[in-house]
Amino acid sequence: MASLGANIKRIRKLRGLTQAELATRTSLSRSYLADVERDRYNPSVETLTLIADALQISTDYLLGQSIGAVIEKRLDELNMSLQDLSRKTGIPLKNLQGLDYAQPAPWDYEPGNLIDQLSAALRIDRKVLVAAYVRQEPPAYDGPHSTVEEDFADEGFDMSLANSAVRENRPAVYPLGARVRIPIIGTVTAGLTGLAFEEQLGTEFVDQDDLRSGEYYWLKVKGDSMIGEGIFDGDLALFRVQPEVENGELAVVVIDGEIGCLKRVYFKDGGIVLQSSNPAYPPRIFVGRETALVRIVGRVKEIKRKF
Repeated sequence: MASLGANIKRIRKLRGLTQAELATRTSLSRSYLADVERDRYNPSVETLTLIADALQISTDYLLGQSIGAVIEKRLDELNMSLQDLSRKTGIPLKNLQGLDYAQPAPWDYEPGNLIDQLSAALRIDRKVLVAAYVRQEPPAYDGPHSTVEEDFADEGFDMSLANSAVRENRPAVYPLGARVRIPIIGTVTAGLTGLAFEEQLGTEFVDQDDLRSGEYYWLKVKGDSMIGEGIFDGDLALFRVQPEVENGELAVVVIDGEIGCLKRVYFKDGGIVLQSSNPAYPPRIFVGRETALVRIVGRVKEIKRKF
C-alpha cells in the first residue's frame, strides 16, 4: 500500500501543482510539505484537511481509505483501467467515477449487486470494499439527547463537580453506586495543559460491579477502523482514564494532536504498534522518538450499542 506521503505527491502531480503552489494553497511551508511527502512527518487531522481541500479531494481518498482509492489501487495492481472495470461489471463508467460521492443504498450490499460485482471483478475481499463504502453512510439519528445537567438533575446529583472539572480542563470523578451515570463525550484531544474531554453528549448508566475506583467516560466511537471486533461507528466505549495499558489491550489513544481513537496497543522492540481490526487500515508503527507522539488516554472496559 502506498504511503500517505506518496499519495499526496502522486495526487499533487496529477493536479499539476508544484510543492510551492500547494504550500501557498494550504498556508503550510514548502519544507514541511516536502518532509510530509517523504513520510518524515505524520500530519495532524487539521493539516490533512487543509491538504485534501487544496487538492479538491476527500481526506478518506487522500488516506487511501475511500472506496474510490481502494478500487484505484487494485486496478493499478491488475493493470486495468476504470473503463475495463465498467465493461467487466456492466456498471456505467460515470457511476464508478462518482462512487466516492455516492450515498450507499441498502441493496448495494445485497448478493449479486454493487459490492459483489466489484469484488468479483477486482478479485478483492468484499469486506475491504464494504469497510470503505460504509464510511460514506450518513450517521443514524437516534432521537434527541438530554443534557448532562438534565440527566444528573433527574438523579439528584450536584453538577458543580462536573462543571468545575470542565472549566479546569480535567476529568470529573463521580461517586460509585449500584448504578451510576457516566458522561458521554464526543472527542478526546491533548494539548499543552493536558487532556481535554469535549462535546458532552449526555450520560449512560454503568453497573458498579463493572467499575473500580478511578475516572471513567463513555466515548462515542467514530469511524470503522475496529469493525473486525464488532465495534461500529456510533457505538459507546467505556474507558478508565489511565496513562498505561498492558500489551494487546484495547485503548483510547491520542496521536500527535489528532482526535483520540480506539486501537489495540502492542509494545515491540521499544516501539509502539497501534492495530486496527479493519483490513483497510494498516497498523501504525512508532519507533524511537516517534513513540513520544503516542499518548494513551485510557483502557477500554466495555462497548455498548444503542438501537
